[in-house]
Amino acid sequence: MISRITLKSEALSKCRVHLRPRNPETPRPVIAEAHPSEDITHTTVPTTHHLSIVHAWKQKFLLRGTFNLFGCMILIFIAEVGHSLYSCGVACFRSPLSLHIYALAMTSPRSRALQVGFGLNVCILIYVMVLFQPFPLFNVWNPPNMSPEPQINACYEPKSGTWQYIVADPTTNDAAIIDPVLDFDAATSSISTSTADKLLDLIARQNYTITHILETHVHADHLTASAYLQTQLLKKGATQRPKICIGKRIKDVQSRFGARYHVDPSELSDAFDYTFSDDETFSIGSLKAQVLHLPGHTPDHIGYAIGPNVFTGDSIFNPDVGSARCDFPGGSANALFGSMSTLLALPAHYRLYTGHDYPPADRPHPNKADGAGDDDGDGGGGGREVPFTTVKEQKERNKHVRDGTVREDFVKWRSERDAGLAEPKVIHQALQFNIRGGRVPGPDPEGYRFLRVPLQVPQAVL
Repeated sequence: MISRITLKSEALSKCRVHLRPRNPETPRPVIAEAHPSEDITHTTVPTTHHLSIVHAWKQKFLLRGTFNLFGCMILIFIAEVGHSLYSCGVACFRSPLSLHIYALAMTSPRSRALQVGFGLNVCILIYVMVLFQPFPLFNVWNPPNMSPEPQINACYEPKSGTWQYIVADPTTNDAAIIDPVLDFDAATSSISTSTADKLLDLIARQNYTITHILETHVHADHLTASAYLQTQLLKKGATQRPKICIGKRIKDVQSRFGARYHVDPSELSDAFDYTFSDDETFSIGSLKAQVLHLPGHTPDHIGYAIGPNVFTGDSIFNPDVGSARCDFPGGSANALFGSMSTLLALPAHYRLYTGHDYPPADRPHPNKADGAGDDDGDGGGGGREVPFTTVKEQKERNKHVRDGTVREDFVKWRSERDAGLAEPKVIHQALQFNIRGGRVPGPDPEGYRFLRVPLQVPQAVL
């Protein structure tokens, strides 16, 4: 069966946006729910990352006149030195009794007070110079190899239950988009751009410069918006072409599914601008990011570690959802257990930003996301969507893999579970679209664009 796809631009569904504010005076993530015709309203949730809090307070004091305070400390320091030399030190050069006179002077109550004041001012001066770094010489609090805390914007797409992220460097406004979604209606084979356009609006409002569009893997439950976003950003005047990036094993995935769906090889060769090696590092502005190979859900799956934040894709879900299926070609429950164990071995305060969320009905603070998908078969909707949990929370509460889980038990359970799951509703369309990096198939002689969908035909019909 071959289905013809069409393009349209009508708005589809609302998108919940979790924003980490750009204002350094507010070092806490801000949750906002954006509707197509409404303003964003905010509530706050706490953060425990001490470096971001210290950085924010440093900025606050700098903005409110720290250098004026620093100047006053310098003047007091000079005045104390001069006064002490005048009162006590000059006698040393005037007579043979200089040492005796100096000793008497330094033991007088007034001189002892001066010594105390002098010492206090030296301590204050050192504290100010170390904490606020007026010169590079004193840049010891934030050494050159330490990245600032990123600004993390998370947008939830409810139809497929997908979390999309924009991660920005607060010092340069350079940013990367992770796993963006293009809307697709399987019933009409129609593509629209409502969700992706919300990302573009957010990018414009925050004045971000997108340097990378990052994919964690070839998705089977939604279409990627990578190519669309790249094209639109260039049309809107981007000074550099954002690179569409994915892990190096994409070549194997393209080879397998390109042959299955008869995709023209010319549409695959340049589908991605860059493919990452395992453990490769790269920069988003002054942010340092590292690629993590996290196989299991798919063989090409990678994650991105940016500071104490790891964007895990489908390698781990929130604790009350657990883990993703592993029955796609090249998937492995054994490899997934290894990947989840790798994530759980990170420091306890690290945040694991998941690629999907299918909130169970008993999750606190109900806020049902109508139409949320569930490629794991656990049921979706009913609770509030959550973009991240900490490693500590995952180790304590993940329903599938946590402290004490035995590898063999998980592999047996996951394999049996996957055997009874139906395939994702748009798997064939998604795979063909996503191995192309989000680019539509080439047109036929009449201008139509097609995706192949296999038929399930009973023997009696043949």
